[in-house]
Amino acid sequence: MAGTLAGDLAALTLVVAVLIWFWNERILRPALGITFAGSDVFTYFVPVYSAIRDALRAADLPLWNPYQSCGTPLHGILQGGAFYPARLLLLVFSPSAALGWSTFLHLAIASIGIFMLSRTLGFTIAGSLAASIGFTYGFAVPAIYAPAAYLEPGVWCPIAALAMLRFVQTQRWRYVLLMSFAICAPVLAGGYQIAVYSLYAMALFGLGLLLDRRTRALTLTSTSVIGLAGGAMLAVAVSSIQWLPTLLWSQGTVRSTQALSAAQIDPWNAPPGNVASMLIVRRSVITALMVPPPLAALALVGLLFGSRVILPLAIGGVTALLLSLGPHTPWFRLYYLLPGFSMFRLPARLHYLVVLAAALAAAAGLDVLQRWARAPGRFRLVLATLVFAVGVVATYRAMPAEVGPRGTTLPNPTEPDVLDLVSAVTT
Repeated sequence: MAGTLAGDLAALTLVVAVLIWFWNERILRPALGITFAGSDVFTYFVPVYSAIRDALRAADLPLWNPYQSCGTPLHGILQGGAFYPARLLLLVFSPSAALGWSTFLHLAIASIGIFMLSRTLGFTIAGSLAASIGFTYGFAVPAIYAPAAYLEPGVWCPIAALAMLRFVQTQRWRYVLLMSFAICAPVLAGGYQIAVYSLYAMALFGLGLLLDRRTRALTLTSTSVIGLAGGAMLAVAVSSIQWLPTLLWSQGTVRSTQALSAAQIDPWNAPPGNVASMLIVRRSVITALMVPPPLAALALVGLLFGSRVILPLAIGGVTALLLSLGPHTPWFRLYYLLPGFSMFRLPARLHYLVVLAAALAAAAGLDVLQRWARAPGRFRLVLATLVFAVGVVATYRAMPAEVGPRGTTLPNPTEPDVLDLVSAVTT
């Protein structure tokens, strides 16, 4: 027990060290320019956060944003998250500083949350680290330029799954409360697209608990069923403070909840039938999926030989990968059949489900390789170690250029040039 605890602490220390390095190298540095990937930080999120800050400091409800489009409603819009708990940082920090601290905190939640989920699922420390690195650098790091749309809502699904699993295992009701918060948090943040994808991930994870013989009986008890259903209803009720105004407001806007056409869903796709050209031309979209070959190889091993608990989610990740290729693929009809999908643009954003599934499947895959390594022949252990090491390096090097040191970083409130830019945008 002591050895396991020491190993977990050592692994978490490594994860936190990586996060601190990223904080120092990527978030605190001043912006070196505004790229397409980072433009929303300056032109959308900082002004929105400024309006929320003004309302909070005046003890008013954040209902109106005077800084954009000659004034817009603030509470009902997408991606504002006026009632998301992280907005309380605006009471202490400037909008740009609050954005930076929120980014760091959510990177930590992403990294540590999926590590804890992997460990609770029974994966080894090495496998859990593979999942943590894969999810953090596969989803969370590229999402720093869309904080309320992707980063903030996307980090909570592993926490919700962890709470679901712990409640099934222990029957302790505090995990129901944690699960409820983790389910409603993406909606409160304003990231409705990721919120929908997270609900699908949670359903697939629940199906995995039913398929796994170790958790099937525990999941089907009356206490588990009542607790999980009650937690879901509580999440719907709490998050209604955000989704209900959005639903009402969207009825009179161009972004309604009706299904979009193929041209609206993916206006930058390749010509119909030219799938090979699409794969070549849209390299940025494929790269953005952030599943480098070593991590994908581990995920494939986990899918074929790993625990059944991750099997439905892994199959869902493969399905999401196929759908992310766009409307001109022969299987895209499924996109319209899945409830909620056709409300949103850009199916490439399904990379969230791809990376989440690949990270957990990679943890299972590395566990499988470690079991094989216990057989005669030390070369298998060396192979498993090399695969993991190459996966870490390849995952980092696969990050888009905008995340690197020469790209856009988040606004740094200590730099006069950034302050001038923020001031120009928000006044």
